[in-house]
Amino acid sequence: MNLLVVFIFGLIGVVEKPLTIMYSDQEAAEECVTQFVQGADQRDLKKIDAALHNHFRVMIHSSNEEVQIIDKAQYLSLIKEEKIGGTPRTFSVEQIDVYGAKTAKIKAKLSSGEMNFHSYYSLIKVNGNWKIVQDLVHITASN
Repeated sequence: MNLLVVFIFGLIGVVEKPLTIMYSDQEAAEECVTQFVQGADQRDLKKIDAALHNHFRVMIHSSNEEVQIIDKAQYLSLIKEEKIGGTPRTFSVEQIDVYGAKTAKIKAKLSSGEMNFHSYYSLIKVNGNWKIVQDLVHITASN
């Protein structure tokens, strides 16, 4: 009987291990960007806000050479007013670089039926959580 109890507790310990594995910084930074993208596609203000640093800026460079800078409050307002977002896009991460476990850069491509977004996200870790401080975007029409 004692051997059975030891065996069962041993199994519980083995099963618990995978559940307690922590995300790597790369995975956690990517999850932050994924949350932001999904939030924008769904116009989910809570998801977006949770992913963004208070000093967030999006810099948009379109194919007509126009440059726009939008801060966090403006971005959230545009989402709320349904002027942007709400369109599902494909999302692929092309590169993730983490520097000193406190800053990260993620290169990604997002595509809808009409537009392609080539984004470079800059992130910082604040109180153990990754936050996006900048989204540098180049927009082109889909072919």
